[in-house]
Order: sequence, then structure tokens, then C-alpha cells
Amino acid sequence: MQNRHHYHKRHSRQQMNVEVLAVIDYGIYKRWYDLSSRRTHADKQANAIDDIKYYFTQIYNDIDTRFSGIDSGDYKYNVFLSALHIHTTHSSASFVEDLVMGGKYVDSDALLGELHYLV
Repeated sequence: MQNRHHYHKRHSRQQMNVEVLAVIDYGIYKRWYDLSSRRTHADKQANAIDDIKYYFTQIYNDIDTRFSGIDSGDYKYNVFLSALHIHTTHSSASFVEDLVMGGKYVDSDALLGELHYLV
């Protein structure tokens, strides 16, 4: 019997990068601000922003971990948090607040049209 060697061509997967622009509206910022135990406005604001950055960075790291585990054969997925816009005043996030429907949900189609200035 002949000794046969089978060589497999290593299949390179195409890299698919998903970049995420996260917009943190005033309501979310305000919750983190109110949770801060700091005493001054400047300290509470800095603490809230730091905590929000940490929290959302962890979320997107977890999402990246999930996506990188997808074995589609042809593609390898990566998720990046490319920007995090935190609105620290109600007026700076009015484009979001004006699109709230029923007190809970945002009209996402209309919101996408409003986000052009961030890109």
C-alpha cells in the first residue's frame, strides 16, 4: 500500500468588520449621573461618563466575542465600538427625545436619518 499524503489547502476566511457608532441619549446619561456618589456636578458628570464608557465597552467586547465565535466557513467577524457619543444635556439629545414613541421607544428609522451629522 502506498503512503499517501493529503494536503489540505488552508482556506483563508474573509475578515468582516462591523463598526458600531453608539449614541447614548440624555436619559441613559442621567441614570448614570444620578447613581454617582460624587458630590459636585463636575465630579458626578466625569464619573457618569467614565462608567458609561466602561459599561458599553464591556458590552461591545462581549458582542465581539460572540461574533468571533461564529463559524460560517467563509467569514470571520469582528465587532468594534468605533465611537461613543454621550449626550450630557437634554437639549443636545433632543433629536432622540423628539422621536420617542409612547414614552418608551424611539422611531429608529427616523433616528437614522437624524444621525447623519455624527458620521
